[in-house]
Amino acid sequence: MTKWFTKTHQWFDDETKEVGITPYA
Repeated sequence: MTKWFTKTHQWFDDETKEVGITPYA
């Protein structure tokens, strides 16, 4: 499971293709 963190404080899971908002700014 790999999560990519974007500049908009979101994450993208490369395995499940899931995108969410991270509480970590």
